[in-house]
Amino acid sequence: MLLFGHTGITLGLAYGLDKVLSRKSASSGIGDDAESSAKSFRLASIAGKIDYRLVLVGSMLPDVDKLIGIYLFGDTFDNGRIICHTLLFFLIIFSIGFYRYRRYGKTGVLVLSFGCATHLIFDEMWNAPHTLFWPLDGISFPDKDVSDFMGLIWESATTRPKAYIPEIIGLIVLIPIGFRLLVHRHVVRFFKKGSIS
Repeated sequence: MLLFGHTGITLGLAYGLDKVLSRKSASSGIGDDAESSAKSFRLASIAGKIDYRLVLVGSMLPDVDKLIGIYLFGDTFDNGRIICHTLLFFLIIFSIGFYRYRRYGKTGVLVLSFGCATHLIFDEMWNAPHTLFWPLDGISFPDKDVSDFMGLIWESATTRPKAYIPEIIGLIVLIPIGFRLLVHRHVVRFFKKGSIS
């Protein structure tokens, strides 16, 4: 999956989840009481606290691997799916987020981990178990021929339905949200607070 697929579909999922959790929160009477959020982890208490900027960043965060594994240290790794595409990386981000949520009621890193999780799912990382479960099967990553990386991306985006259909779906989500932010003049609010509603 490519840029618009990762960002658009993840943003749509987060927005839908936020709406479901908001309804659940309203029906159960869960408020913003810091003491109650510290006592128990309830998904409904996250409603309305999703920073959509972090959803977008999290949805693309594992692709930092492309910068590291192809461009900066291509001679060493020669692979665009390394450390940030591992379950270990996700679990570290999730654990930090879970701790911060339980301790301080902060949802930012937890939201970031949601984006990372969707990235791994959309990249079908279960098809690369050596990378997904790194370092259980050794500390090295498999080599891939990424010498013409941009050419491979273009070919994938224009010829493979598995790549271009998610891109179209992602754009179908992103365009109306972007248009809505522009029409209602909420672009600045989005960049300041991460709100799209």
